[in-house]
Amino acid sequence: RQLALCDFVDHHTVMPNDYAIQVEGLPEATNSEDDVRGFFENHSLPGRVVEVVKVTVGYSLVQFVGLWDSLAQVRQDLVKYTEDHRQRDHDGAEVETDQQVHTRLCYDPDLQSLFKRIKAIEDKLKSVGHVLSSSGKPIKSTGYA
Repeated sequence: RQLALCDFVDHHTVMPNDYAIQVEGLPEATNSEDDVRGFFENHSLPGRVVEVVKVTVGYSLVQFVGLWDSLAQVRQDLVKYTEDHRQRDHDGAEVETDQQVHTRLCYDPDLQSLFKRIKAIEDKLKSVGHVLSSSGKPIKSTGYA
């Protein structure tokens, strides 16, 4: 009897899952819900524009934990590079701050490469900022509501 009631309600009620689709393998450059909405509104039916009510982009949290790990590694590489290129006096004491080393080496291609890698990872993380917790740390769990 409950199954019959469920079938009746399902057949007479419109729910979001009646019209929902799941798409995987979107291009890297597609990082906004507006991009996805625009594509499906204009390319779902030949010669027609359709209304897309809602787009929700989901992300692989494993991927972003990996990005955080990569960012930490590149930052460690920057610290090591800075230490290896810091000028010291005859007793080995540091005579430059990190900023002074970076300014002195601003045209060094290895240092520029490290800064570019950091910026690229940070930009990728910012593009999905809404999946991060308010503390700025990656969400490492998921659940169902």
